[in-house]
Amino acid sequence: RSMTNNAPMLVWISGTDKLSAYFNQTWLDFTGKTMDEEIGNAWMEGIHEEDRERCAEIFSKSFDAREEFEIEYRLRRFDGEYRWMLDKGVPLFTHNGTFKGYIGSCIDITERKQGQEALLKAERRASEEYLELLSRIVPIAQTLGTARDLISIYRALHEFVRASMPCTAFFVSSYNAEKSLRVAEYVWGEGGEVDISVLPPMPLTEDGGPNSQAIFQKKSVVVNRFWDLMKTRPHVVLQEDGIDPNSSLVVPMAVMSRIIGTLEVQAYQDNAFTNEHIIALEMVGNLAAVAIENVRLLQVEADARETAEAANQAKDEFLSVLSHELRTPLNSILGWVRMLRAGVLDKERTEKAVEVIERNSLLQNNLIEDLLDVSRIISGKMRIEKEAVDLVRVFDYAIEVLRPVAAQKNILFKTAAAENSLIISGDAMRFQQIIVNLVQNAVKFTAEEGRVDVSLARRGEFARLVVKDNGIGISEEILPFIFERFRQADSSTKRAFSGLGLGLTIVRNLVELHGGTITAESAGEGHGATFIVEIPLTKDFLKDAASGDETQMLSAETFALAGARILLVDDDVESLVPLQLFLEKEKAGIVTATSAKDALEKLSQENFHILITDIGMPHSDGYDLIARVRQLQTEQNAFITAIALTAYASSDDRRRALASGFQEHFAKPVDYDELLLAVKRIYEESRK
Repeated sequence: RSMTNNAPMLVWISGTDKLSAYFNQTWLDFTGKTMDEEIGNAWMEGIHEEDRERCAEIFSKSFDAREEFEIEYRLRRFDGEYRWMLDKGVPLFTHNGTFKGYIGSCIDITERKQGQEALLKAERRASEEYLELLSRIVPIAQTLGTARDLISIYRALHEFVRASMPCTAFFVSSYNAEKSLRVAEYVWGEGGEVDISVLPPMPLTEDGGPNSQAIFQKKSVVVNRFWDLMKTRPHVVLQEDGIDPNSSLVVPMAVMSRIIGTLEVQAYQDNAFTNEHIIALEMVGNLAAVAIENVRLLQVEADARETAEAANQAKDEFLSVLSHELRTPLNSILGWVRMLRAGVLDKERTEKAVEVIERNSLLQNNLIEDLLDVSRIISGKMRIEKEAVDLVRVFDYAIEVLRPVAAQKNILFKTAAAENSLIISGDAMRFQQIIVNLVQNAVKFTAEEGRVDVSLARRGEFARLVVKDNGIGISEEILPFIFERFRQADSSTKRAFSGLGLGLTIVRNLVELHGGTITAESAGEGHGATFIVEIPLTKDFLKDAASGDETQMLSAETFALAGARILLVDDDVESLVPLQLFLEKEKAGIVTATSAKDALEKLSQENFHILITDIGMPHSDGYDLIARVRQLQTEQNAFITAIALTAYASSDDRRRALASGFQEHFAKPVDYDELLLAVKRIYEESRK
């Protein structure tokens, strides 16, 4: 008893009759009662009435079973306050096992119980707040899930944030990973929504501010004393005389581990954001990332669908225009042919008929060539045969061909070419096609007595061709698509200009095959247009030009065919005679043959400078002929320059002809002017 009286805990002892027989002094001091007032069952009067019955039941059952027990209950202290006690009772036995009663001790656990209760209350409050958060999350999740535009998403996020946490400014930013930039997509301040067009992109670095950290570390970032951190860094001022924010919360938005942007909330208060706020913003950040990505994907799909529909419409319009462009000249040709056969035309009208038939036949030929070129472009089979080409020579010849075209509309046709040669690695015929297409386009879309300027000059390591007109111009809507096939500014039945709208597509492809670029400029409708082509010059040319040695440059001078001996071979006399007359007009000496056998006989009799032969001929074709020529044992004509003139016009046919021993390949119906340019060049080279 002396030991228990000095113990810090409350101690009690009961007999075998379940009645308490002893309480230590600590107990009596705690309850303020005497021993006589507590013994028996009187002590239970001090137990809180809500705990008393439960304690009596546990004590009685444990006593009957002779088992240890542990009870928590509230016991009234001497000052009337109930304190939580942890009471542990142990049965007493003698050394021979005789039951003697119980001994127990109590310790005050009030502070622990209060802590547990506070924790429970906190957990309950957190649970309630979480449920409240979920009650707000569900509506915004539904809103974000059905949103079809970004501004709806941003405003829904803003409303949620303002209802869920302190907020004096709210930012939605996208992340450009390639350029490491943060771009403002939506900004709200206390003055309302901010015009994001005035906000510049913000650079992001790994040692940067909260947004940089959130993106590079892929985690939420909370900053207190925010203004102290940001006043020395790039930042956005929403209001010049506003209050500086002291707290910032930034969460990254991610889709499948790919960061697409951030959400940032700012507040005037310091330490404004709790864990609950972080969780809430992270949850809506994840939802927003998916919603934003969905809208973007829908927009991409819509754009692709619109592009496809526009392409299909353009193709339909193109086919309609193609039908018109093919039928119109055919109608003229057939009409004049019928009148010629009927013999009802006088001399003047007969000449008119021939002119119309020739013009419309050339038009048909050009249409077919354009269609074939576009087909090659689409199939990826467009090729050029590269060699050293002097653009000045090609330019001069093309300009002479085009002058009559401009003269027909009384257009002021101004040209300027580099004084020296400009050598590229390319295809002379194809570059001439580039010049012709661009200039014809300029002439077509320029009114009578208008102006077209064409220049060719060196610009650094490039040859620069500029075609400028003061014609109808190009609208802002059409300019970005001006080089796309099947695109025309006007494809209606009331259009003022003919054509298929393929010329610029072909030009762009040819320029790119030469390793160059082409751009189109226009101030809008009625302000003319300018097309600029740049083609890289050869390294040898640049080296020679730098050293001042121009002896290797090609001359721009053109030469007549006086003295040239040319053998023409074609089994079709109707095709042979016009070409013979054309070349004889250029003072060339022409010998004709109507078969490969006949041609070999002529070749064995005299020397020729040039052989021009058809490919498709009976018995022995052009390939057989060139093979026999190259096998000649004598020097006579063994190394003659040969030109294939054939209706076999594909790129594969061209490659086969060149591989078989021909130096040039022209497709029928032939452009006599282009053929003449090649013949003159070949003859001049043979003379050298």
